[in-house]
Amino acid sequence: GQDPLSRVIDLNSNYRSKPVVIDQINKVFKRVMTQEAAGLDYDENAELRAGTPYDGPYSYPPELVLIATRPDPDDEDAAGEEIEEIRAEEAEALNAVRVIKKYHKTLVNTKDGDRPLRYSDMAILLRAAKNRGEVYYQTLLDNGIPVFLERNEGYFDTPEIRVFLDLLRVIDDPRQDLPLISVMHFPSFGFMAEDLAEIKIQGRRLTKSSAYYDAVKAFAGLADGVQLELGGAEDPLDGKADPLQAKTAEFLEKLASWRRKGACIPLADFVWQLMHESGIATYAQALSGGAQRIANLRAMADKAAAYESETSGGIGGFISYIELIAKSGKVDTGQVKLLTAADDVVRIMTVHKSKGLEFPFVLLAGMAGKLGGNGDRLPMRRHRDLGLALRLTDPLKGIKATPASYRIIESVLASEAYAEDIRVLYVAMTRARDILVMSGAMKDPRSLMAKRIPDRAGRALMKDYVSMVLPAMPAKQVSFVDFSEMSGLGPQEDQRFEMRRGIEQGFEVDEKELPISLAELKERLAFTYEPSAESLQKKKYSVSEIAEQKRNAAAGVTLGQIPAAQPSEAVPARAAESSGTPAKSGLTGAQKGTAYHSVMEHMPFTEEYKDPEKVSELIEKLRQKFILSDEEAKAVEPQRIAAFLHSEIGRRAMAAAELHKETPFVMKTDLDGRQVLVQGVIDCYFREGGQYVLVDYKSNYVDKNDPEGSAAHLRENYRPQLALYKEALEGITGVPVKESVLYLFGLNDSVAIQ
Repeated sequence: GQDPLSRVIDLNSNYRSKPVVIDQINKVFKRVMTQEAAGLDYDENAELRAGTPYDGPYSYPPELVLIATRPDPDDEDAAGEEIEEIRAEEAEALNAVRVIKKYHKTLVNTKDGDRPLRYSDMAILLRAAKNRGEVYYQTLLDNGIPVFLERNEGYFDTPEIRVFLDLLRVIDDPRQDLPLISVMHFPSFGFMAEDLAEIKIQGRRLTKSSAYYDAVKAFAGLADGVQLELGGAEDPLDGKADPLQAKTAEFLEKLASWRRKGACIPLADFVWQLMHESGIATYAQALSGGAQRIANLRAMADKAAAYESETSGGIGGFISYIELIAKSGKVDTGQVKLLTAADDVVRIMTVHKSKGLEFPFVLLAGMAGKLGGNGDRLPMRRHRDLGLALRLTDPLKGIKATPASYRIIESVLASEAYAEDIRVLYVAMTRARDILVMSGAMKDPRSLMAKRIPDRAGRALMKDYVSMVLPAMPAKQVSFVDFSEMSGLGPQEDQRFEMRRGIEQGFEVDEKELPISLAELKERLAFTYEPSAESLQKKKYSVSEIAEQKRNAAAGVTLGQIPAAQPSEAVPARAAESSGTPAKSGLTGAQKGTAYHSVMEHMPFTEEYKDPEKVSELIEKLRQKFILSDEEAKAVEPQRIAAFLHSEIGRRAMAAAELHKETPFVMKTDLDGRQVLVQGVIDCYFREGGQYVLVDYKSNYVDKNDPEGSAAHLRENYRPQLALYKEALEGITGVPVKESVLYLFGLNDSVAIQ
């Protein structure tokens, strides 16, 4: 102090670290901590003094480990800075494994006497842990070292939380394919991938829906003692249930039970019960880090309680709430912090979070990373005291200028950042009590030994922590390690290096190493595939094409001789089933037929639509919704649509308890001795007395002078087509079709197809 009565007390006694550690800290900071660089001269008053002398046998001089990330220092790696940074992080993480295994159970001196070093005595300190920390965490875990990393994210990515949220989604709405499959594939429910495929294949035979849940329901309906609504499907397997069907039914019953329970008990209680009844809690506890995973599940129950205390949205609302938290990124979504003094784990943390802590062993990693203050020139710089400065840019002339004010602020900010870097290094090194190991990964670390950085050098030469520490380290305390050696590979066996060299220079292969001769290899590479005639034939047909084949069979023309159509030649199924005769409205017969089918699809089969005016209103609504174009709306005659409901077949359809319209299907059938796929759309079918009645609409031209002749002609023309519809419907649903009907809008009446 400047006041003669004031007194300066230097708080430089260190009761934490061993003298050998303190001596090395003093050597480093005498070189780098100056008034100019850090606002303080590291003189004899500032240097640390050992508060607890120790001259015993367990004294370990600090180490600096430098890792070469390139097998050949002279090789100009084309991978780029990002790949080099990833390689450096991997190298340092592997080095951490090597160093920790080396020092684990090493004897250290403590207040309680000499004892072996435990994992819980060890800490890995990083300047920044985001992303990098995960690399260290996974690498240590993969090598059998228990480790703890405090995260602020990743909670919703843990397997136990992911599958539990999927289970909640399925309970709330089972018609979600991915969550449903995820839950069924979970070990507690025991569905293997082959089982899931079998359920889809067999269940699809019984339901027209593409939803996986409908396939599961249909398949489970085959199990004994389970009654589910399957749209009247008969059992194609004659009631022969197997264990998979019984297991599927049991799974659905569990879902139904949980759904009922979730509506009756408090959400938090339900969530906790569900974790245990579903087996997710047992599964989580059996995995590595089981205590952590159970804590994550408990936290989910706590979130449910917190949500329920604020609102009453039920399971669906809670799922939306959790998804909002996960997506926002504004809420701390790290895993539950579950760490006690008794846990024997290595800790990974930032230097900032280590303030005030001490560890018998400290690994200070990432020391070769670039320090702050050397960043790119930004368009603007600002300082709390000096104000703001901008770089001047003339985009028209392409000129940039840096004014003196910008340079001054940039220089001051760089000096302050450098001073902060020095203080961070000081905090990191003074966390170590017994053993301090520092590491840095770079392209060619050995070349640094040849560069002599002068004492008290400025920030121009101190571009990373290695540059600060290396000159103060005795040579015997500096070691060099190659990346390939740490990954368990010899220098000549670095696979990534060999792969890169092969890509750049070509692969040299001895013919003796090949499984086949070079001559055979050349022959295989020169092979030209000649497709067979059968492979050029179509594999998928519309119903109208197959019907045409049947009509022309007598003439000896087979559709199987037609080559596969190009994508541009594909014809919509509905258009292929309609007449191509031009209509007065300007639409083709096919387009007019499509318009009639659209109206029939959207019109309820009720009494009110027997009125043509009501049908007109519906047509206008369809036009406004762009389901019908203006021309299509004009082409549809409302009185003909209404006439359908007045007809005998229309009245029967209205009276049916089960009615289906516009049902697409794909089925396998035989064509000229080969299996092909047939695709079509069934206009309408309804249940009557335990059997189905199939209806197909046609808007074809009918000769008013000979309506009976036209009807007979259309009946014979479309008989093969309706036969295919009948075969498809019976095959898919297992329900017999007792009657097939052709409804002709041109006659306002139906024609039965025997």
